[in-house]
Amino acid sequence: MQVDELKALMKQRVEELSRCDRVIILLIYKGIPFKTALELSYYDERICLIGGVNLPMLLECVLTKDSVDDFDGYTDGLVASGRHGLAKLIITDDEMEED
Repeated sequence: MQVDELKALMKQRVEELSRCDRVIILLIYKGIPFKTALELSYYDERICLIGGVNLPMLLECVLTKDSVDDFDGYTDGLVASGRHGLAKLIITDDEMEED
């Protein structure tokens, strides 16, 4: 997909949500899709763009989207949920020997 096609598709999808007061776009941070969404958010104040999406954040968004009272608090919570879903895992030699 070319950049112009992506931009047109994103714009079309956001326009389909014209009845919504706010629109959240979750994307992997950086790259052409993120830059394209960032450009759209500049011209549409309804859009909140969150970069660095992961599965915990996405699940939180999908499962709680219908119970939002404070949008800024909600999006801050999504970012926090994404951070909580990250972990650095290190296994030691002792733990390997236990198996």
